[in-house]
Amino acid sequence: MLQYLPASVPWPHPADGALTYVRDFALPAIARGDEWHWTLRLKSNPDAVVGYIALMRSEDHNRGFWLATPWHRQGLMTEAANVVADFWFDVLGFAVLRVPKAIANSGSRKISEHSGMRVIASAERD
Repeated sequence: MLQYLPASVPWPHPADGALTYVRDFALPAIARGDEWHWTLRLKSNPDAVVGYIALMRSEDHNRGFWLATPWHRQGLMTEAANVVADFWFDVLGFAVLRVPKAIANSGSRKISEHSGMRVIASAERD
């Protein structure tokens, strides 16, 4: 899945990459009311983070997520994506949810399609 990361995401992540992102970008955006972030944890092991999902107030990119490979294809991200979509529309009151993705990223595309999303545009990106 690394091939689908935008060029703005450093890879390999530096040792403090997650801490730096949360401290310097996510928390200030949350404080401004521009972003909403959640970790995904299993009921059987709530201390372990297995994924992450976020909503962003932006013109063309409103949701992003990550799920550790061992947890793929179990419906966890589909469930989380549906919950945050409901939050986006029902609580925050936005009318449109835009989620760009690489065309070849079929797993991510399926998650969006399961919630009723459709392709509205195509563009070349890095």
